[in-house]
Amino acid sequence: MPPGDFERNPRKRSMGPIIGVIILLVVAGGGYLAWKALSGGAAPEETPAPLPEQPLVQDTAYASSTMKFSLRYPQGFTLQEPYAYTRVSPTKPINGVKFLVPTALAQGTNLAPDSGVSVEELPRANLCTGDIFLKANVKAQPVTGVVSFSVATSSEKAGADTFEEAVFAVTGSKPCIAMRYFLHTTSATGTASTTPAYDRAAVLAAFDSIRNSLSIQ
Repeated sequence: MPPGDFERNPRKRSMGPIIGVIILLVVAGGGYLAWKALSGGAAPEETPAPLPEQPLVQDTAYASSTMKFSLRYPQGFTLQEPYAYTRVSPTKPINGVKFLVPTALAQGTNLAPDSGVSVEELPRANLCTGDIFLKANVKAQPVTGVVSFSVATSSEKAGADTFEEAVFAVTGSKPCIAMRYFLHTTSATGTASTTPAYDRAAVLAAFDSIRNSLSIQ
């Protein structure tokens, strides 16, 4: 066909743009398929597994092979071992172990750092009652529960210092074992500023948790 016939035939002239569009679609489709093949073949990115949470240490176990008892005490208490209570008689100390109150509960308050809970024993006691662990002439009262106690309390003031004690003697234990709450507070006199009072409820709750964990072997 002579070249001039293409220009004179409108059907032939319209085929040119259509063919161009088809070629573009084929090229684009091939590129898309190639991209899918490449991206589909790549391994999916893995999400790292979360690390297991470490359990919080809430308390510490303690056991005495000589005194035949075990207990748990809250985090922050300091173990004092050996320990001897001498307020009844300096020449006849009552031996045991003590758990000093946490610094967080005493620092900046009127609670002295020697406050705490102690477990003591009187090997020669015929009757295990709370009053025999105190210097004050007080009468013990029975308290029944999971563990039965003979409880005696005392409070003594010496100058700016106050000593409050509560002794929980384990009824029927041989040797006689008792747990002592010891609260030593100070009050400054002659000064304009006053020291904040300690959180008594929090301290006693911590003491009670130790006593409730006591187990006699």
